[in-house]
Amino acid sequence: MNINRFLKLLYRHRFILVAVPLLALVLTYFLTLKLPNVYVSTADIATGIVDPTQQVLGSADGVQESKVNQQFSNLLGTIRLGKVIDQVSYSLIIHDLANPNPFRPKSKLLQQLNSHARAHALETFKKKYQQRAPLDLTDPDEAGLESVLAAQQYDAESLKKNLTVYRADNSDFVHLEFPSEQPQLSAFVLNSLCKEFIAYTSSSEQKNKGNANEFLQKLVKQKLDTMNAKVAALKNYKIQNHILDLK
Repeated sequence: MNINRFLKLLYRHRFILVAVPLLALVLTYFLTLKLPNVYVSTADIATGIVDPTQQVLGSADGVQESKVNQQFSNLLGTIRLGKVIDQVSYSLIIHDLANPNPFRPKSKLLQQLNSHARAHALETFKKKYQQRAPLDLTDPDEAGLESVLAAQQYDAESLKKNLTVYRADNSDFVHLEFPSEQPQLSAFVLNSLCKEFIAYTSSSEQKNKGNANEFLQKLVKQKLDTMNAKVAALKNYKIQNHILDLK
């Protein structure tokens, strides 16, 4: 087929060539017209796990890389930990209950609550947030509050379903993403999550240091008691054998 015949063929089917992509464009527009807007918020956390000198010098061997990967795996698990996500859930529902401009419209369940019930829910959620305590689902009242969270899609499962967390390539950073229908909501979730994650890890480190200090104190006391017992035994031995004159 020469070029002239090819051009004639294109000219003959020019309407089809124009109509097909145009029709696809129109269909795409109408199919996506009713889709809700999605706003994705992103954040990066520097972990301090990766030694930059090892990255530059290439000195990290397989054992070191395996250790780093395990540390990142533990870190990602901590970010998704219930104790951390619960704090974000509480922050969201506290905002919507206390703020005249909530992130999301009140669910049917939330609308059914009278002013006294909403005040009780707000007080309980604030208390749980301050105590960093989970809701007790065996308690009917707190189980009902869990239903309120779920109705607003603020419960832990709903948040974790939309949350993306991973190590950025082989860097020292953990990358986080969260999509929602409101840009303020997306940003609030990630800001709260980063804050609660840092607070949890800091608290855990302090607790571990306290446990280590307590262990060392007990160990030192045990060694001192053992030494004093041996000194006393030696003193008694010398007295009994007239080796030492205590006068």
